[in-house]
Amino acid sequence: MATKAVRAEQEPVLSRGSTGTAVREWQTIVTYVLGEDSIVVDGRFGPATAAATRQVQQMFDLDTDGVVGPLTWSATRVVHAPVNPGDVTGGHAPVDPGAVSGVGPATAVSAVGHLEVGDRGERVRLWQHMLDGDPRSTSATVADGVFGPKTLAATRAFQQRYGLVVDGIVGPRTRATMQDVRDDV
Repeated sequence: MATKAVRAEQEPVLSRGSTGTAVREWQTIVTYVLGEDSIVVDGRFGPATAAATRQVQQMFDLDTDGVVGPLTWSATRVVHAPVNPGDVTGGHAPVDPGAVSGVGPATAVSAVGHLEVGDRGERVRLWQHMLDGDPRSTSATVADGVFGPKTLAATRAFQQRYGLVVDGIVGPRTRATMQDVRDDV
């Protein structure tokens, strides 16, 4: 419980009109998720940041209210965390979702949602990292955020290894199995 209280202090609710370091950190996360040119990292939560926030929330199947609250922080921390925790000016890199403080493997798998060929973005990249973390996997998946032929093949191989229907779609049973695999690691 103490961890959640500390995280809540570090991650305030942000909305239009908010300013400061926390806004700059959020904007940095947004540029990581949506691309460097998506918004300006200036520490001011204006209309562009609100619109980009709604895009990120939609990607993670959250309420698209444009307000950065605990669920939005948590979902984005699954795929993005500071390389140096004190650096909020851009030194960020993707991380293993299970390694993020306060966000366990269950959150990571549920953040993936439904995926199939043609999907793009951070949820796909997260799934690709999970496939790479499968201890029974014999091949590596490039985490490029594109659910193309290689991710399809890796997903089908995962499904076959664990006795699932081999359809290449990341649905509830595939996610549940990945959760079981991650819990056993």
